Parts: sequence; structure tokens; C-alpha cells
Amino acid sequence: MKKEFIDKLRAFKTEVVALKREVGGLSTERVSKKKLMVSAEAIASKWVEEMRSPLEHKFKLDKQVIEHTSGHLKQLHVLSRPNNLKKSYVLCLNAILKDYDNKFILPIQQSAENVAEIFDLQKILPGLANSDESEYLKEAISCAERRFYKAAIVMG
Repeated sequence: MKKEFIDKLRAFKTEVVALKREVGGLSTERVSKKKLMVSAEAIASKWVEEMRSPLEHKFKLDKQVIEHTSGHLKQLHVLSRPNNLKKSYVLCLNAILKDYDNKFILPIQQSAENVAEIFDLQKILPGLANSDESEYLKEAISCAERRFYKAAIVMG
């Protein structure tokens, strides 16, 4: 899960960089190309719908960092409306990209890996010498399999 989400974060960054490059390459002061506005809106929506919640709840990253970046992506949503200034887009996109890897990718890379599956717990059972402990742990695993996580933790 960790690797997949890091890949998703990198792909998101690539989209932001591509938009910045395209907007920066415009010869006009205002962004009026439909393609760029649609792209900006899609990036902002992707943050809200796919990126923010896992960063906040699953990976437990600093809420202030997430709020700060979310503010800039909210601004990008507003900018995706017709005829906003190129300069505003560039400032917003630069703010989103500032220290992106250090704020989002690095903390996840350095976080502890979770147990991949509940079945990984089954691997512990054969190594237990005490049959009473083994039965108790089997029951805890059974609770986890049924999504009674609190009970599984208490029993474990």
C-alpha cells in the first residue's frame, strides 16, 4: 500500500509540473485555454477526492502541512475558471510544489510498514510453544479477520 501511494504522489506531482510548464509557456497574460483550465480543475479535484484523506488519516502526516497545500489546491480550483492571470497560476503551482517530496513522499517512505495482511499473523502461530497462548492468539486473529480490531488488539 505504501509503495502504491508513493507512486500516486509522484504521478500527482508530475501532473502539477506539467501544468506549470504549459501555463508558463503561454505568451498571454491570462490563461484562457480550455485544456489548461480543465487540467487545473482535475488536479485540484484529485487532491480532494484521492490524495488528502489517505495523507491525513492513513499516513497521519502533519495536518498543518496538508491544510497549507489544500489551501493552494483550493485556490487552483478557483483559478480553473476562465481568464485568470497566468502569474496567479504560476504562484499557486509553485506553492504546491515547494518541498513537495519532503512534505509528502519522505515521511511515508520513512514510516513503518504495516502488516500486509491478517494472514501474516498466522505465520506466528507455529513458533509458539504454549498451546494455550496459541489458541488465544488464534482467537485474536479470528477477531481481526472479522474486522473486530479492538477485540483482536486486546486479546493479542
